Amino acid sequence: MAFKRFIVGNTSYSFAMQNNLALVDKTRFIERLDNENSLVPVFLRPRRFGKSLLVDTLYCYYDKSMEGDFEQNFKGTWIYSHKTPKASSYYCLRFDFSSVSSNPSKVEKSVALAVEIGLSDFTDRYPELGLPYEELKQSQNYSPDGLIKDFVMNFKSHAKEGEKLFILIDEYDHFANDLLSSDKEDFKEITSTAQDHEGFVKQFYATLKQFYGGSRLAPIERFFITGVSAVSLDSLISGFNIATNISTDPQFNAMAGFTHDELSRFVDETVDFSALAQVTKDELMSVMERYYDGYSFSNDGQERVFNSNMCLVFLSSVMKAGSRKSCQEMPATML
Repeated sequence: MAFKRFIVGNTSYSFAMQNNLALVDKTRFIERLDNENSLVPVFLRPRRFGKSLLVDTLYCYYDKSMEGDFEQNFKGTWIYSHKTPKASSYYCLRFDFSSVSSNPSKVEKSVALAVEIGLSDFTDRYPELGLPYEELKQSQNYSPDGLIKDFVMNFKSHAKEGEKLFILIDEYDHFANDLLSSDKEDFKEITSTAQDHEGFVKQFYATLKQFYGGSRLAPIERFFITGVSAVSLDSLISGFNIATNISTDPQFNAMAGFTHDELSRFVDETVDFSALAQVTKDELMSVMERYYDGYSFSNDGQERVFNSNMCLVFLSSVMKAGSRKSCQEMPATML
């Protein structure tokens, strides 16, 4: 049997599929998202729980530029046999706020840079619809909301009837949580809703809301937003009352992380037990159940889930060490 490789920390769905890496199939949740009443869902999970990989999966499924790779990216998955009408139908714009600085003097500049990176990526894929590079570098567009306004206005002037935007925001609260824990006054500064002094974060989300609606005048039709905690949710996106927190919805309980059956199949695909000294699958599963299982994000959730990243780090370490001793002792060193 040929065992599949996996890469700890991989966040690229297309890279995994096109290189035949082991990957847990979460595509059944795409149909659920398409049927969800809200077009602006917020999905919260702990860090290193697979949220970025989920965002990239949605990008590969919905973005028009990925249509030619649909067969390669999704053949063999659940959604391949249950393709929805919205597949490859949007112009996806992605923002990753995971690396934004929480330094009060740098945070706005850092957010603006993250926005600029997302817009540059869009322009790479859609030169005629994206904001020209020379405009991205203009100093007057340095604020995050200014960049968004100029981008959407340019998109509106060039997009055809029926062409819509899907905004993907990964780790919306990464920088805010760190800032809140270190300096509450600085946190209030960036999220202020006062008319005489609106925080730049409030302005950013207010601008996104302004262009939401799916019409030609408001071409943003959908969002998908990930984060870690609801602590910053109200403050950070105040004025953005179009969002719905789906984090505790039982139908999305296992959208990130591994269920027991998913992890069991993953182990079958990746672990060659003939190369491990005195380690059985039951023992491997038992250790992961003890240390990395037990998460449930809904009172009505039917399945508990494992911390996916911790499981992958553990499996990788045991496979390298190759012994029963490493299987028993490794988890304590990783906590």
